[in-house]
Amino acid sequence: ERFVTGDITVNATDPSASELGLDTGLFTISRPAGATNLDLTVNYAISGTAQNGVDYQTLASSVVIPAGSASAQITVTPIADVELGELPETVTLTLAGSLYLVGSPSNATVTIANNPTNGVVYVDKDATGANNGTSWADAYTNLTTAIATNGNSTIFWVAEGIYSPASDTAFFD
Repeated sequence: ERFVTGDITVNATDPSASELGLDTGLFTISRPAGATNLDLTVNYAISGTAQNGVDYQTLASSVVIPAGSASAQITVTPIADVELGELPETVTLTLAGSLYLVGSPSNATVTIANNPTNGVVYVDKDATGANNGTSWADAYTNLTTAIATNGNSTIFWVAEGIYSPASDTAFFD
């Protein structure tokens, strides 16, 4: 017996993620607006060239659309690595389940771009470029910002100098 009238669908509402800056991707699972009186657990399978829990933070195999809501979101959070020459990787979510009708689209894909610096982020307090860490010319000028933006699994190359973020006791003059 089905508990939902209408189709359950999925869309990649933010289909592009990136290791650089740990830019997330987003899936949105939707149900008919008239069928929101109860929580609904929606099951799904994950596939693609990216590995769940290795290339992005682990995704479960279901999500709950809460009562009163017509949708739920699933965030794909990349895990930065230092693999050289890595091509973009995909995360495909495919709906499954028997207590509801799976509609179209029944699957969607988020693509994770490789860190173009091959996992190395540059920091130089005297840099004058784009301040994005992709090269010495475009190095971050603030070490705390570089770490906060790129996560713990990134390799940081830091130019000689004194870095003394006022709010971070991990750095010393």
